[in-house]
Amino acid sequence: MKTFLLVTLSVLLPMPALAAALTVPFTSQAPDGSWDQPWADACEETSIAMVDAFYDGKSSLSKEDAKKRILSAFAKKEAYFGESKDETAEEMVATINFFYPWEAHVAKNPSLAQIKAELDAGRPVIMPLHGPELKNPHFRRHADYHVIVISGYDDSAKSFITREPGTRYGLDFKYSYDTIMNAMHNFVEGNTVSGAKVAVFTSPAVAASAKVDGDNDGLTKSAELAHGTALDNADTDADGFADGAEVAAGYMPTINETALPDGTLMKHEGDPKVYLLDLGKKRHILSEVVFMANGWQWKSIVVVSKRFIESIANGIAVTK
Repeated sequence: MKTFLLVTLSVLLPMPALAAALTVPFTSQAPDGSWDQPWADACEETSIAMVDAFYDGKSSLSKEDAKKRILSAFAKKEAYFGESKDETAEEMVATINFFYPWEAHVAKNPSLAQIKAELDAGRPVIMPLHGPELKNPHFRRHADYHVIVISGYDDSAKSFITREPGTRYGLDFKYSYDTIMNAMHNFVEGNTVSGAKVAVFTSPAVAASAKVDGDNDGLTKSAELAHGTALDNADTDADGFADGAEVAAGYMPTINETALPDGTLMKHEGDPKVYLLDLGKKRHILSEVVFMANGWQWKSIVVVSKRFIESIANGIAVTK
């Protein structure tokens, strides 16, 4: 009897068909509604920006943040490939792996099951497409090449849930499985319909790209992430020294230590001693009582390198 009841309930109760759709923040490629350049050809950069925001823990994007991220994607791409309007899957992957704190790879001939598996694992998919095959009713024109983000799927409707940057109605826009699988093509100048079947699979983990050095500053990507330096700027603190050289010499690559003004409270990591920078010398603040008596705040302390602390001459200790 119990067995019969369980079987009956399993038949009567609907089984969930919708994958856990990822909350990838959405923006159109024209955040202000202007479709002039560079926004007219920004679908690749916008797709990268949306996935970057997702891995950055964002659930939404303001217009200003969206514009900033899209323009930053342009700058990163142009730093390596130069100016262009359309980018292949390989070029998108290279831009991501050089200059973003996550990574990607080109998946050749991905199956529907493989794409769905990426989404089930919490990884958005960036999809290059032959634009005319999408037949999106919101498009004024169907460009030969287009790029979107796939953020989920709905088996009951046999559709992908996407972030479609080509329209302001692109949040959770659904394309059928057949539409996406047929339109999937890598960029080929003037003939994308002949392009290979590829997708860009993404991952928050940095493994395959850990040893790249996109900005040629002497630090690998994994080292840049560990030190908090910019992946697309060889001199993060703009002090005239490359990040790798500063790290090798024992200095802090994220702070222009030589430009710290008098009155700066500072310490180095691993040492509880706090110093006051005064007339080019460091003055040890002898106690917490003295620190509080001067009205200083702990949040004002700047963490600098041990090498920098040691390079400064000692001044008279602060005792009151």
